[in-house]
Amino acid sequence: MKNDANSLIDTVPAQLGELDALKVLDLCDNAPTSIPAALGRLSSLVALRLGNNELTAFPAEIGQLTRLTSLDLGGNCLSGESAGRAWAAYLAAALTTVS
Repeated sequence: MKNDANSLIDTVPAQLGELDALKVLDLCDNAPTSIPAALGRLSSLVALRLGNNELTAFPAEIGQLTRLTSLDLGGNCLSGESAGRAWAAYLAAALTTVS
């Protein structure tokens, strides 16, 4: 699922977490400051693209995405604990790709 780059969204709907078969979620170049924890239920997701947003928070539930092999968080404002969770999810995705 890719959002049209010409239409900025500032809120990511939690209902996206109900799309069990979703494999790629591309929300790059928008304006959300956070993403819902419900995205951690996207069990089929292999790519999560959240680059160039205004993210300041990153939910720990994203670490539950065991099929994730690609995570783009570049160009956000993550720091502290949120940045740590983001790095943990990124490393988990990278290790999945290697193994």
